[in-house]
Amino acid sequence: MRETASRKSSGRQQAFSLLFNMNHLFGRYIASRLLPLARRHGFKLMEKGPRRYLGHEESGRGRLLMRPDISLLYEAKRPVIILDAKWKRIEGPDAMTALSAADLYQMAAYASAYGCSSVLLLYPEQSHLQAGLRHNMVLAGSGAKLMLAAIPIDGTAVDSDLMAAASAARA
Repeated sequence: MRETASRKSSGRQQAFSLLFNMNHLFGRYIASRLLPLARRHGFKLMEKGPRRYLGHEESGRGRLLMRPDISLLYEAKRPVIILDAKWKRIEGPDAMTALSAADLYQMAAYASAYGCSSVLLLYPEQSHLQAGLRHNMVLAGSGAKLMLAAIPIDGTAVDSDLMAAASAARA
């Protein structure tokens, strides 16, 4: 924690606290759950990659290095679908309108820079976003399909529908 400490306290008792980056842990959880499905469908699962710059200056220097949480690669290490893990709550009954503009721009940038026809935002299952249900939209410009889905965090089976979407994108 780079010698930093949280100083939240109440009362006279001292207590030890341990903090975790839940977004990182959730991404690792998703990757571990999807790896067997990806292999079964002929994909290579890559975490935090492939790395690519969003653009380059006239001098050739790259700007804004992108590292998608999870990419499913096929054949020549070409990502066919990029997944981004979000450890966030969906507020309100309409999950698509609850997405932040920053998350949508991030996924649009991935679709454009990587030439993916599908990108997927994955959230933990919650009351307004149930596992097994998909919300879709088409991104302007690239025509890529943005999917919003949830994954159960209780250890139940991961919906193989995710791999069906990746297989369709591969074609």
